[in-house]
Amino acid sequence: MIRQGLKHIVEGALVGSGLSRLAAARLNGRAIILAYHNIVPDGVTSFGERALHIPVTEFGWQLDHITRRFDVVSLGRLLRVPSAGGASGRPRVAITFDDAYRGTIAIGLPELVSRGLPGTVFVPPGLLGGRYFWWDLLADRTNGSLEPVVRAHLLEAARGDESLMGDSFSEGSDVGARLPEYLQSAAESEIREAIADTSITLG
Repeated sequence: MIRQGLKHIVEGALVGSGLSRLAAARLNGRAIILAYHNIVPDGVTSFGERALHIPVTEFGWQLDHITRRFDVVSLGRLLRVPSAGGASGRPRVAITFDDAYRGTIAIGLPELVSRGLPGTVFVPPGLLGGRYFWWDLLADRTNGSLEPVVRAHLLEAARGDESLMGDSFSEGSDVGARLPEYLQSAAESEIREAIADTSITLG
C-alpha cells in the first residue's frame, strides 16, 4: 500500500512538471495501443502473476490521465487510419484487454463505460467459463512472478498446452481452489451482457 501511494506521488509530480505534456506532444499524429490484462478489486491480497492485475482505483486514475492527454478511439478506427491524429490534434489511444478475465469484464469494463470510452477485449474462445490461466496458477505465491526459465519451458516445450505441462500444471491446479474468482476467465454470457449497448468490441 505504501509502494502504491509513493507511486501516485511520483506520477503526480511528473504530470505536474509538464513532462507528460511534453511526451504527449512528441506523440502527436501517432497511435498507441494499450494492452491491459485484468482489473481487480482494491485492497485485496495479490494473487496470480501480479504484473497482469491492476487495482480498479489505479486503473480509473490511469483512464482519467489518458483522457486528459489523448483521444481514446476504438481499436478498429485506430487500425484503419493508424497515423492520423485525432480531431483535437492530440495523439490517439486504443484500450485493449487480453484473455477476458472475469475481473476485466465485471470490474474494468464498467470503468470504461462510465466514461463513455471504447475498448476491445480479446477473447480466448476455448478458455472461457471460469477457468484459471496457467501463468496465474504457477506464479510464485510470495512475489507474484513466474520464473523466466519456467515460463520459457512451458511456452516452448509445452507450447502453452496445459495437457503437456505435466506435474507443473497439476501442482498449480491445486492452487486454483484458493484463487479468487476475478482471476478466472469470464463466461460467454457474462461477456455478452457486459458489452451490450456499449462501445466495447471483441477480438
